[in-house]
Amino acid sequence: MFRSILTGAVAVAALACATPALAAPAPASAEPTPAATTSASPVAAATATAIPADAPIQALPDLVFLSGDPWSPTDDLGVTVRNTGSTPARGWFLVQVPTTLAIGTGDADCRALPGEGDHRALCGGKVLTAGGSRTYHLKLRSTARTPIFDRSDWGAVTGRTDSGVSGLKREFRINWPSRTALRLTGTVGPQAGATVTVTVRVTNLGDFAVSAYSLLLRTDSNLLTPSCRRPSREGDSCEIYREAKLAAGATDTVRLRFRPTSGMGTLRLQLAPAQRYTNRDTTLTLTLPVAGGPSAGPSASPSAGPSASPSASPSPRLTTAPGQAAGGGTGDELARTGANVTTYALIGGGLVALGGALLLLLRRRLAA
Repeated sequence: MFRSILTGAVAVAALACATPALAAPAPASAEPTPAATTSASPVAAATATAIPADAPIQALPDLVFLSGDPWSPTDDLGVTVRNTGSTPARGWFLVQVPTTLAIGTGDADCRALPGEGDHRALCGGKVLTAGGSRTYHLKLRSTARTPIFDRSDWGAVTGRTDSGVSGLKREFRINWPSRTALRLTGTVGPQAGATVTVTVRVTNLGDFAVSAYSLLLRTDSNLLTPSCRRPSREGDSCEIYREAKLAAGATDTVRLRFRPTSGMGTLRLQLAPAQRYTNRDTTLTLTLPVAGGPSAGPSASPSAGPSASPSASPSPRLTTAPGQAAGGGTGDELARTGANVTTYALIGGGLVALGGALLLLLRRRLAA
């Protein structure tokens, strides 16, 4: 009897171990990424054309990367003018930019063309020796009504002689500022005499440096130092423009002083322009002391959205875990691998039977 029990237990265990686990579905192979097709840039297309024999003056532009004030970014456009002729000649060049930009002052001595506004001008005019060249720099400035981010435009320059003979038209790329992430935090210090100090910190969460930003405040600007920009460029508020060069991960600290007064209990702050930022912790609401009332504590309630709403709840920063989509979404689930529940149940049953048989054998040996 013992032999039959032991044989049965061993058979069950062997069956459980030999049962193949259900194969986990093979992870879906990533679809091949189609090769990016790069279209020929206008610059390459222009330079591929043969230079006319009667056009000795040629102009070569540089790339433009607008930066600085997010509402009105600027950059220098470098243009090299070459005299490819065999005799000295004055080298002029015609500059044309989109209507969202204006050609400002520089060392190129530009003059606007009649009826063309600030986005088309004739520049240069210095005498160039045969085979000589000269590089000019002129300022480009945004005149767009609303801030522009994550966009590229094109401008063009054309060399020209005194007699009006034009060379090749060469286009150059204009890169507008990229959107980024800045985090806004702040605390209200204890009331010291007749003033209260609010400490505001702005941290660059992006992976590139930021050269300037604006901080909007909604309160009585007469009670604030330093003074605000008047009027604000976004909404009915007081604007403090900070020309602070923030490297990636760096923090800029701003201290504001207030006098407690009746009717002023909150301070609402917002980083601007709002469409520049990719994160949500760019607004903040602080409680200020009222004249005759208790001192304000260091508590601050960050708003969750781009609008400075005091009732908005704080929103934690989202991180992307493996298998999640970027931006904090749930994403696709990772493929399951390994044995399933049925396999583990069969193995467990076999081990229980084997244990029982061994226990019975041990008892019989001890009884003998």
